[in-house]
Amino acid sequence: MTLNNLNFFDPSLESCVHELLTASGNQNRIVLSVWNDMAASLLRSARSDLKFALLGKATAGQDRPRGIDIVDTVSPGDTLLANELDPEALSDILMGYIDAEDLTILAPRTAHYFQNRPLFLISIPKGGTHLLYRLAEAIGYKPAVVHHGEPHPGNWYCVEYSNSHTVARDFFVDTVRRAPFGNRHHPFPRTPTLFIYRNPLDIVVSEANYYHRDGATVFSAYLRNMTFEQRLLRLIDDPYLLGSIRDRINNFVPWLDCENVIPVSFEELMGAKGGGDDAVKNRLIWSLQMKLHIPGSPEQIGAHIFSESSPTFHEGRIGASREKMSDVAIGRFFGLNQDFMQMTGYADAHVDASNMERVWKQINTIPAKAELFRRRPLRVSKEDWRDTPFNVEWDFLGHNIARFNGRYYALPYRIGPVDLVHLRSRGKLGQLLSAHDLETLKAQIVTEEHIFKQLYRFIRARRQMS
Repeated sequence: MTLNNLNFFDPSLESCVHELLTASGNQNRIVLSVWNDMAASLLRSARSDLKFALLGKATAGQDRPRGIDIVDTVSPGDTLLANELDPEALSDILMGYIDAEDLTILAPRTAHYFQNRPLFLISIPKGGTHLLYRLAEAIGYKPAVVHHGEPHPGNWYCVEYSNSHTVARDFFVDTVRRAPFGNRHHPFPRTPTLFIYRNPLDIVVSEANYYHRDGATVFSAYLRNMTFEQRLLRLIDDPYLLGSIRDRINNFVPWLDCENVIPVSFEELMGAKGGGDDAVKNRLIWSLQMKLHIPGSPEQIGAHIFSESSPTFHEGRIGASREKMSDVAIGRFFGLNQDFMQMTGYADAHVDASNMERVWKQINTIPAKAELFRRRPLRVSKEDWRDTPFNVEWDFLGHNIARFNGRYYALPYRIGPVDLVHLRSRGKLGQLLSAHDLETLKAQIVTEEHIFKQLYRFIRARRQMS
């Protein structure tokens, strides 16, 4: 058990001192990560019974402050004060403690604090979607689900529409082809994203257990009159409708390479109640806390993401394929190109399926790439195209709709060409109808046009009467 804890304070000296006293009392040593104005002010104003130290690397190239111990590392039981106000520098400091044990970290709330940024969720069908939703909500994100151009901080959303099963090619190719400005304005590159993946062997078994149920899918009748084994074989390699399990997994593999995406495996998150390991789960959650600036302890967060009353407990335990897959099904599965198993880290490219007793020994319970993904820093794009006006929709009730300055603007035909950059420089953007999202602006246009038409009819009627 790691017994780690991460807390945040408002970026002020008073708030910092309050959190220090709450977290460390008079017993633990407080180690400062950075020597800056906050550190100097803290030492001047703090109580004399608090024990301070300073990381040696924090004073590189500077005069070392007097009267404070210089240490090389933090020790178990210490309280680390990550007193860095720059969001990216703070993230780099936190990532340095991704393997910490028995450590309390205090850090200021910055633009990277989880409540100050939205979150996107992506999941493979039957790959742990409910578990991913519970994780996001256990962290503290609210389920807003659908965004209309600008997702709000502190909420989680699907990348497109109301379905978290966003196929990478659909978004990066098809949507780009159809969207204005090459879809550059989409918030995805600038937004942290969690993507859950799972052993494809267990996914295909879960599909066979679920997809035929009446109402579960729109294509349930396609599989309903088959036995479990027939459904399983069809889903492993379906030449007619759904494609192979390789096709369906490879639809999502590109998300693994996006640096703003944090891949988390189903197997890491399940913990002991779902056939996994609580220590693995806690290490993963702690890494998410470091990347997303999430307060709390891994144990507290983990206790809220797995419930015996959830669908995950009854249908999504680890290793269902070991009990459910016949020799025929195993042979057909490993007869496929195994690039999808290798890319997700569950097996090598060549699994020897000739000896059924050895097959399962070649499958990784925890994907081989899990540690790589756990340690990979989160990086989001800084480019948001706010200063580039471009049309997103044409001829909506006599208006073009443009995106600029982080908002959507209605440009009525009757006023002629509009230079949004010039209007902003003159402080006159407020003269145009605008909104934070596209749907709200359209509602405003509908209302304005209705009022305009009513007023026009009233004036015309008065003229006819006079």
